[in-house]
Amino acid sequence: MVGYSPAYKIPVFVTLSKSNGLRVWYMHEGNCRECIHEKNCREYLLNEAAERGLELSENDKTLPSTLLALKVFEKNLGGEMFG
Repeated sequence: MVGYSPAYKIPVFVTLSKSNGLRVWYMHEGNCRECIHEKNCREYLLNEAAERGLELSENDKTLPSTLLALKVFEKNLGGEMFG
């Protein structure tokens, strides 16, 4: 499900999957390489892609989580969303 956070003024994705359960992703530009949550975010996004049968290139898999999220959610929704 795609939504919008008026508090943060950003898109929000709500996902439900066997591997991750119910999760909310706030589409933000973070400093992933220095974030303590990077490993968890990447695992979440890769699990979402795998469970939905979305193909990611090896290059995609090395992107910071905020950019990887764009790839995963755009592929899941079937098109480019953010230009």
